[in-house]
Amino acid sequence: MEETVDTLRILSQQRRLAIVTALKEADEPLTTDELAREVAFRELGIYPSELTESQLRKIRLSFHHVHLPKLVAADVVEYTPSGDTVRLTAESTDVQRIVDVVFRD
Repeated sequence: MEETVDTLRILSQQRRLAIVTALKEADEPLTTDELAREVAFRELGIYPSELTESQLRKIRLSFHHVHLPKLVAADVVEYTPSGDTVRLTAESTDVQRIVDVVFRD
């Protein structure tokens, strides 16, 4: 039960939910730029071609300083800064199920 509560707490933040959803739908690792473009579209409705460098930089900064560390600590994503890729972990299946059940459209 505690694990489910922790997962819901992590996913209660819109940006982290968007990150997990984008990675789940991509079904492959994404670079932080690709992920930022996906998150911008989901949060702001901005198409990748319309995203300014400033908007992209702000989203990437929030990834690096806030959201990815929390998702890594919760064992939801693997993030390799040197390779600049983000992927869901094998242990994230429970999180993915919760996204499907609780947060689906």
